[in-house]
Amino acid sequence: MKLEIFKAGFYFVTRIQKSAFLKIKYYYGKIHKTLNTQGGFKMIDFSSFLKENLNGIFTTVEDEKPKSRAFQFLFSDGKKVYFCTENNKAVYKQIKENPNVSFCVHKPDFSYVLSISGKVTFTNDINLKEKALNKYPALKEIFKIPSNPVFELFYVDVEEVDTFDFVNGSKKEKI
Repeated sequence: MKLEIFKAGFYFVTRIQKSAFLKIKYYYGKIHKTLNTQGGFKMIDFSSFLKENLNGIFTTVEDEKPKSRAFQFLFSDGKKVYFCTENNKAVYKQIKENPNVSFCVHKPDFSYVLSISGKVTFTNDINLKEKALNKYPALKEIFKIPSNPVFELFYVDVEEVDTFDFVNGSKKEKI
């Protein structure tokens, strides 16, 4: 009797593991694209993944120590990944003092984790600010207009991408 229960439990766990493996394999294939250079070198398509997973953890430096908080990705353009904040917040001061930051996101089931890092550049481009306000109504409620004096739009110029999944483990890629 115990052996039959063990076999049934083993079969059930094996089926769950196979299902999880297939999900991870699917997302891995979806997130990565193969370049025609360097004989199959894979470059991480971080932009697509960020569009599907907007919310993450944004990390700055304060008093030579990491400082993390929840943040939302807005949009990207090539290696530029855009965010916004207010110029009266601690995060703004931290970025001004040290522009090296990272942003980490993951799938809801943690089957894939992606972290980008690079240096921040602030921009006063009214068209980009308008794009952010139009894309996210909650931002428009907060800032009202792109010329709001506290509205700070910035981008991370991505220098490095770190990923983790259960099939391939950790990977690091310089961009």
